[in-house]
Amino acid sequence: MIASASSIPLSQSWTGLPNVRTTLNGWFRPLTMTKIIKQQEDFQLKEYFYDVKTNGVLQPFSPQQLSIKPEGQRSWIWQMLHATPDLVLKTDDQVIITGTKYRVMEKLDYKEYGYVQYNLVQAYQGDMP
Repeated sequence: MIASASSIPLSQSWTGLPNVRTTLNGWFRPLTMTKIIKQQEDFQLKEYFYDVKTNGVLQPFSPQQLSIKPEGQRSWIWQMLHATPDLVLKTDDQVIITGTKYRVMEKLDYKEYGYVQYNLVQAYQGDMP
């Protein structure tokens, strides 16, 4: 007899999310980025740069994902950063990855799956260190 999901009582069903961290570890690579912290000191905005090490991978947005971005932003580089949950960034944080400055536009928390995703957009290159 073929068993279907409808024959399994809810009390016996598996409700946890799969942790794909072990799978992602094969995909992730060591990643060092520079995080930019801005602070107001003596009525001037100062920038401090420090390195953050994690494991992760950058993935470009697909053409379909880019087409739904607000008009005028498609000329900027958009990337998805998939990383281990130890990387903590907030919306509007700025980071430098492989020489390109990005601004964090969105954080998607998939810690239950073993990773986090940040949507990044190329930031103004003005005063690069």
